[in-house]
Amino acid sequence: MAVTPPGPARYRRWPFGCCSRAYTPSGEGKFFFTMMAAFAELERDMIHDRTMAGLAAARAQGRVGGRPTVMDPDKLAAAKARRAGGESPTDIARALGISRASVYRHVVTGEELPGI
Repeated sequence: MAVTPPGPARYRRWPFGCCSRAYTPSGEGKFFFTMMAAFAELERDMIHDRTMAGLAAARAQGRVGGRPTVMDPDKLAAAKARRAGGESPTDIARALGISRASVYRHVVTGEELPGI
C-alpha cells in the first residue's frame, strides 16, 4: 500500500528528490549539505554583525543594556560604613533591603571572606 501525502491533487507529488529518498554520502549529497552549512554560517555571522552594530549604536546614544543595579551610591556608602563597623554581610543586606550576594559583590570584594 502506497502512502500519499495529504492535500489537493496538485501538491501530492514531491517536488524535490531529497524528500523521496534517504541521504547517502554521495557527491551530490555532500555538496548540498556543505552549501547549506555555508549559508547557515553566513547567516549567523550576519546576525552577529547586525547585533554588534545595534549595541554600538545604542552605546553611542548613551544607552546601556542589562538589568539596573540595586546599589545606588547612597546604599553603597551605607553598606561600606556598616562593613567597616564590623557588621556582617547578612545584617547589612537585611537592613538595606538588598540581597546578600549584592553586598558581597559590591562591598566585601577583596576582603578576607569568613570561613574560607
